[in-house]
Amino acid sequence: MDVQHRPLLYIETSVFGFYYDEEPRNALRREAVVTLLNQVRMGILDAFT
Repeated sequence: MDVQHRPLLYIETSVFGFYYDEEPRNALRREAVVTLLNQVRMGILDAFT
C-alpha cells in the first residue's frame, strides 16, 4: 500500500503579518506568504499554527 502524505508545516503566527504588509521592502516576503497560503488552500501542504 503506497500512501502519499502531504508535508505538514508549522507556520509561526508572525508570518501572517506579511500577507497584509504593503511596505515595498517586504514585497518578496509578502509574495512568498501568498504562495505558501495558496499551496495550503490547494491541498499541496498541510499547515498549522
